[in-house]
Amino acid sequence: MYCRSCGEKNPEGAFACARRGRMLDGSGPPLVVPNYLAHDTVVTALCCVPFGIPAIVYAAQVNSKIAAGDVEGALRCSRRARMWSTTAFGLGLLYVLVYVVDVAVLIASEMMER
Repeated sequence: MYCRSCGEKNPEGAFACARRGRMLDGSGPPLVVPNYLAHDTVVTALCCVPFGIPAIVYAAQVNSKIAAGDVEGALRCSRRARMWSTTAFGLGLLYVLVYVVDVAVLIASEMMER
């Protein structure tokens, strides 16, 4: 049985979530698994397309896995979408930093020649 608040897998017959201690009786808000689709799309467009595409693919699978009842698969796809998105953002940021340093070195070398 999965906790509706945090998604933690608990043993069958458990009354409370092992992580947060909330009741597992089905009362409370439904399980929400973030799909990061909007975030992944922006990161792909602005940062790093090769690493953003897998993020979008995994993000697109989250809702269909929840609808099919595969909560574990949805959580796995959500984590992978976040990982690929973070990697794409980091590589995009690294590219921008390398570019700024390269331009700064070029400007400094041209000023030294004058």
